[in-house]
Amino acid sequence: MEDKSVHIQFMQRALQLAARGEKAVRPNPMVGAVIVKNGDIIAEGFHERFGYNHAELNALIIAGTEAKGSTLYVNLEPCCHQGKTPPCTDAIIKAGVSTVVIGMSDPNPKVAGKGIEILKRHGISVITDVETDACCGLNHVFIKYISLGLPYVTMKIAQSLDGRIATESGHSKWITGTAARAQVHQIRCDNDAVLVGIGTVLADNPRLTIRHLAGKQPRRIVLDSQLQTPLNSNLLTDAHASQTIIATTRPNSIALSKIQKMGITIWRMEADDFGGVALAPLLHRLAEERISTLLVEGGASIFTSFLRERLVDRLVIMMAPKIIGRGTDAIGSLHIEKVDKSYQLKHVNVRKLCEDIVVEGDVVYP
Repeated sequence: MEDKSVHIQFMQRALQLAARGEKAVRPNPMVGAVIVKNGDIIAEGFHERFGYNHAELNALIIAGTEAKGSTLYVNLEPCCHQGKTPPCTDAIIKAGVSTVVIGMSDPNPKVAGKGIEILKRHGISVITDVETDACCGLNHVFIKYISLGLPYVTMKIAQSLDGRIATESGHSKWITGTAARAQVHQIRCDNDAVLVGIGTVLADNPRLTIRHLAGKQPRRIVLDSQLQTPLNSNLLTDAHASQTIIATTRPNSIALSKIQKMGITIWRMEADDFGGVALAPLLHRLAEERISTLLVEGGASIFTSFLRERLVDRLVIMMAPKIIGRGTDAIGSLHIEKVDKSYQLKHVNVRKLCEDIVVEGDVVYP
């Protein structure tokens, strides 16, 4: 009888290796591989960067001829199709691996069990569903991206204790403290793109960049149905202007010509019932551009629309111990009439950042 604890031990190591590829491999999944022979690890590998060798191949190269008769542990079903790299199933078969232990099947329709069947047809023993919850948790972004063709959406709100993001006069700098604002740069660094509405652009002239951190600058998405973004705004004129995308529905022709001459990317998008940019088609377009993670930063109408359309996966609320009274609500009406129909958070984490309180969790819709 096989010792399941041994499989768990080696799969956990594969997960540790897989996590090393975070951000660098997106929109691909994070994958780690461990090759075991006679109870000892003889080779390890992980998917290091998008377009580079997959984890299985990296491990097999290290193992060399010793891979024959070995057991391969991998947190995601090996691919069986030609992409930027050859099928991993071919390499596994050629190497003479005798057993493959898989954490979870691949939700990619091009794989989805086909890799497992190919291995079995070639006489390889396959063990599945080892540490599946942990494997799914690690690649939750990839699962949504490949299954639904949508990016994983995080919404960040900086608000007062009474839920305001600006005073009655519209003043908002700064509600939260320096530690919370510094944390925002890390959150941006963790995402492929940052999105705001035209109201935020006009009120704050933001840059939406990461500063004081090493990392790839996110794409910058502006929802601007009438193309009102000022020509002198930071998003159009700073060193990262090429990273800006303006999504519009009924652009002013003069502004359109001027902004296009500046080399800024403009997407003409479908309108929603109110004339604004329809969010679901926009998210699909972002996914087509290999944007698998999106940070939504404001403002209030954007927050409300994303939540109302149930497009938010994770919510991060930074609360300052301040009371503003009448002002701009962070979130408008979601048309919820009963408390038991309210949106809730699970896997909640609450922490302090100096004087501010951060509450974050996964959004659960009724």
